[in-house]
Amino acid sequence: MKETLGERERQVLRAVVESHIYNPVPVASRTLSALGFSPATIRNIMAELDELGYITQPHTSAGRVPTNKGYRFYISELMQVRPLTSRERHTIDSGLSIADAGTGDMLTAASRLLVTFSRQAGLVLFPKLSSEPVSRFHFINIASRRIQVVLVGALGHVRNVQITLDEELTDAELAELANYINFHFSGKSLKQIRAALRRRMGTEEARAGRLLERAIKIQDQLAVHGQGLDLAVDGTEALFDIPEFQKDAGKLKNLLQLLADKKRLLAILDRCMDEDASQMVVEVGAEFKHNGGVEDCVFVAHACGGTPDGWEGAIGVIGPTRMDYPYMLGLLEYFSKSLNGIMIGSNK
Repeated sequence: MKETLGERERQVLRAVVESHIYNPVPVASRTLSALGFSPATIRNIMAELDELGYITQPHTSAGRVPTNKGYRFYISELMQVRPLTSRERHTIDSGLSIADAGTGDMLTAASRLLVTFSRQAGLVLFPKLSSEPVSRFHFINIASRRIQVVLVGALGHVRNVQITLDEELTDAELAELANYINFHFSGKSLKQIRAALRRRMGTEEARAGRLLERAIKIQDQLAVHGQGLDLAVDGTEALFDIPEFQKDAGKLKNLLQLLADKKRLLAILDRCMDEDASQMVVEVGAEFKHNGGVEDCVFVAHACGGTPDGWEGAIGVIGPTRMDYPYMLGLLEYFSKSLNGIMIGSNK
């Protein structure tokens, strides 16, 4: 049965969580005097919240700190997302736009910006190759029937994939094939290109039909490679400045091991992409099933996508449960919005 808290209990729990977020020490009853309740009332309410498991007393003479249950209730019931300032929004938009213009990889820039603003470890899941818009193809002979496909993405990413053909093509034939695909399908994803090529079967003249047949065979092979996910992980150095990890080297070690495990991180963010792209995913403590043994850890993520070309990805942060949730959720929400805006703009 879901527990409900009265208004006074909710006010005290909110105050305890927010006080602890900004000052990593147990919260004493006198710290909450601004609520307007008597000291005795505050102590009684804190004792009740302690008994219910929302807060706990780490030491007999200390104040209280939120438990994972307390953080969960705060996130679900009490918290209000704090929007970014206009200056913060401008900095994010400028950083992503400059990278998109060709001075760097946009999603790598996004991970660095995310760490700068969050001061946590940041994760950015690159688009699936099969879903990312491709602005240009290049085909290069590297051995008999073996070619390298260079895909230049709409965001400036360059992907290299080697495939084997069932026939040997000259450099001139490969150039003609690349020109055919680039002319007809630039700006579309591999998924969209495969579908469009197959719709053209039977409608092309003899020469174009031969090009079409070769293009379909190449796209079929690229589809196999296109299911991979690329991941940018940044900000592990930021974790060393967090008090919880400075006090517990074992906890930090477990988290660093998790951040080094690309397979687990991909599973985490891929799960996030299965959610409604408009929703935030927040997993606290044991809810975070891939926490690698770090109990007092939280995973916050937001899916990216919803653009006409079907691009999808995710951004997230991993850190201690004592996190500025109102700010963090607002930050990820805006990052997702900004990334989506650039994706749409890049395909116009």
